[in-house]
Amino acid sequence: MSVLRTAWNTRWVYLLTLGLTLVWGIAGASIVAWMTQFVLGPYGGEADAGHALARLAELVTANPALAVGVGAGTALTAAVAWIGWTVLGGVVFFAARGDALPDAFGGALKVAGPLTVQGLVHAVIAGVGLVVVSVALGPLTPVLRIFALTVAVAVAVLARDLVRAQICLHGLEKPYHPRATARGFLHAFKHPREVAITGCLWVLKTGLALSLAPLAVQALGPSDAGGILRLVTAVGLALSFLRLAWVTHWTPLDLESAPAPEGDGDGE
Repeated sequence: MSVLRTAWNTRWVYLLTLGLTLVWGIAGASIVAWMTQFVLGPYGGEADAGHALARLAELVTANPALAVGVGAGTALTAAVAWIGWTVLGGVVFFAARGDALPDAFGGALKVAGPLTVQGLVHAVIAGVGLVVVSVALGPLTPVLRIFALTVAVAVAVLARDLVRAQICLHGLEKPYHPRATARGFLHAFKHPREVAITGCLWVLKTGLALSLAPLAVQALGPSDAGGILRLVTAVGLALSFLRLAWVTHWTPLDLESAPAPEGDGDGE
């Protein structure tokens, strides 16, 4: 089965995830639009992005507690998103394998515990590792530091994807043991080509994600940025699903001993 065919198996999960993401985004945009109009009301209701940012900045400066509340809300939202994606991320792997949508959700619920535990273990190891790498790269030029950090992040992303695929598709004798995540990192280090592919897909997705911020600012006022914002969101999500489908396509049965199959990652 080719990588594209594997990705096609996830189409219903993709559409469901995209729909939920867009609904969440529309709700957030409505709240921001209301806040913008509330702040700009005394100024004649001019709703362009420049005025919106200026008035919102005034509001935050005059009310520091608001900034704390917004920051806490953002952190909470990010935490909820991470937990949801970690717990239910198995749906993508089961769907990529070809399971029907109800079966994919059922399988994901069964492995939700190991996925959450391994996700936390991975977050700790990756966090400490990135700090160490950042300190070690201090003497290098900015360009080399950025490149090395990108490679380090690609290794971490691939390691996590490998462990999640193992838990969902092949099973682990001890799915809660931290050794599973350690094996994922070790396997990633041994396969630079897979790291490169993962890195390219992750960089593309991250670049699109970073472009959302200026688009969201433009969407504060009357513009066509809203449609572009939704398109960028859809493409970024598709890249994430493609990466997971690719990992599903070639993940070996045993990270500890089995090499990756020949011709893996070439899209067939």
